[in-house]
Amino acid sequence: MKKHVLIIFVFSFVAAGCSENEDYGVMCDIGLAAKEITNDINEDSNPQYYHTLIDVNNDRIEELIIEYYGLAGTGLKYRMDVYHLDESLCKYILNKEISNLANITFDSNFIYGFYIANGGGEANKYEWEGNNVKLIEKYTVDIMSDNADSISVEYSNFITGKKESFFWNKIDLPKEYNYNNYKPILIE
Repeated sequence: MKKHVLIIFVFSFVAAGCSENEDYGVMCDIGLAAKEITNDINEDSNPQYYHTLIDVNNDRIEELIIEYYGLAGTGLKYRMDVYHLDESLCKYILNKEISNLANITFDSNFIYGFYIANGGGEANKYEWEGNNVKLIEKYTVDIMSDNADSISVEYSNFITGKKESFFWNKIDLPKEYNYNNYKPILIE
């Protein structure tokens, strides 16, 4: 009976694409797990998709990043889908919270994203909590004139509870948002 249970366990383990590593315990074949998702992406499609494995939340496990440029709308709009590895399933799972952000910058334990088009938009700062994120601050921007010299801003800090309303005469996000010098991770 013990042999049958062991054989089933080993077969399940191998079928899931996992292997054992003495230093870390159970590890997944991240390349195989990533291919399950990236095989569905047509590299010649429009928009153009780019993907890589990179550790963005500092947990020493690479996330799958799929980056593309949104075609509809105005303003800078690099989009990114972020997938975290679920080692128990040996499968990448979409992080829906940050995959909806545009123009993402990863910085240590924080994520910055913004989308500000002709009429306005928003900018958000998140903090990593494992594979999840917590919203730290938000700028809601309303461009009130055609030449963007009258900009209404609502600012919320979700840690301190502070809320402010003020005006800008130009987009003036803090520099960590990389508004004036945003560079995508993969797209050149």
